[in-house]
Amino acid sequence: MWLLVHIICYTLILLAVHHVFSYWKRRRFPQEKTVLYWDFFKQLIRRELQYVKAINADYRRFRSQPFVGIYCRLKPCLLVRDLSFANSIMKTAGAHHFTNTKWDYSRNYRKYNLLEKLSPIFCKNQLEGMLPHIEKVGNNLLNHLNDRWRQDDKVIEVDAQYLISTFVINVLANLIYGSEIDHFKQTDNVFKQYVNEKLRNTRAYNFFLRQNSSITLREMLNENVQQREQSGLIRKDILQMLLKLRNGDNIEYNEKFTWCLKKDYGIKEKFLSLSKLTRIVEHLFDMGYESMAVTATFTLYEILKDDDIRQKIMQELEAFELTKTNCNTCVNYENLQNLKFMDLCIQETTRKYPSVPLIERQCCKDFKLPGTKLTMRDGDTMIIPLMAIQHDEKYYVNPLSYKPQRFVEDKSGEKAEVFIGFGFGAQICVAQHLIKLVIKLILVKLFLNYQLESTDSGSLKVDYKRLACIRAKKGFKIKLKKLLQK
Repeated sequence: MWLLVHIICYTLILLAVHHVFSYWKRRRFPQEKTVLYWDFFKQLIRRELQYVKAINADYRRFRSQPFVGIYCRLKPCLLVRDLSFANSIMKTAGAHHFTNTKWDYSRNYRKYNLLEKLSPIFCKNQLEGMLPHIEKVGNNLLNHLNDRWRQDDKVIEVDAQYLISTFVINVLANLIYGSEIDHFKQTDNVFKQYVNEKLRNTRAYNFFLRQNSSITLREMLNENVQQREQSGLIRKDILQMLLKLRNGDNIEYNEKFTWCLKKDYGIKEKFLSLSKLTRIVEHLFDMGYESMAVTATFTLYEILKDDDIRQKIMQELEAFELTKTNCNTCVNYENLQNLKFMDLCIQETTRKYPSVPLIERQCCKDFKLPGTKLTMRDGDTMIIPLMAIQHDEKYYVNPLSYKPQRFVEDKSGEKAEVFIGFGFGAQICVAQHLIKLVIKLILVKLFLNYQLESTDSGSLKVDYKRLACIRAKKGFKIKLKKLLQK
């Protein structure tokens, strides 16, 4: 009797496991071999422990197929490994069929797409209004470096990764939370604590100890929200735009655009509750830090490693330096936009060192895959291995080499290689212009005031954390020598 019970139980378990791992096969999608043998379970374990490396290995393993069904954490995922096919999906489906679950905060407002609502925050005119805050942080960086000089010092050595990280945290705290703290002077502040705790590896640490800094930041945000909504305080930053969105104001730039909040905001229902606003702010801070700090660090590293690239940057900045004296401030938006070669360097950095190696999206509406009879259903997950694609010789010549010119059509008519560093189609990063603006400003501040030299003989190592972001393991040491001001 008991033997029969055991046999029935084992049979039911096997049938349940087979049902889970035959999801794509039942839907007539191509899928990985899911026979219950050790190699398959090894793949499942690897995807759990080394998610990014495992997906990159899967990209190389299924070279003959544009897409294939795989299983991650017992969840079926469609791995899209062909660049043109991925681009076609994202352009055809856009934000109405695939969502980034991190941003799906307006579930009570299903007719809205939150990323579309946020995108006007990062348009030209709004960023131009925020630039003085970013430049103020850049000046704090210069003051910090100048304070480190003793009278007999000709050269000082600093950790560029620490400087850039502090600069980015300061910029985000200023724009997103409205904080005026100088992080180069007040090093032990809640924003630094938040980032340091976020970078810890253990989940237990994140769960128990990170709560302190998160709670403090939420209290700070609540205080700023109440102050601005009640007193009508105007500050040209991201938080001001989020409050306009929260209160139903139009945030798209036009002739009638103003940074002020409407007077009657207290009467009607809020588009975003305070809790949803808090979550949006936290994710803007997290994702902004990951993208800006990583990209700025590796862009500076690659510029200093190659004398030709450094020379082109300095030539471009010579013209920049000549025009900056015509403005009341040291830099202006148009000056930064005219740094075209620096733009190419930032693009090449995001290709070679993408801060987010994988694009993961959830289908929120049935969608027929272009050129096929197959349909993705509501709730299905799609993974695009961005880093693996950008390191594939099929799409890029010498993909592991740093060549900013690869994105420019040459004189012989050779077609420029495609740039996908900030995403595909309608799912492109809405804050890409802010990211480039912040990176350009810190590079301009450093190169116009100092002669920079890298002290690292080898290459920076890449470290994949639990959040699948790239960081340098041992910092990035550089030597600074003051330039004579003209």
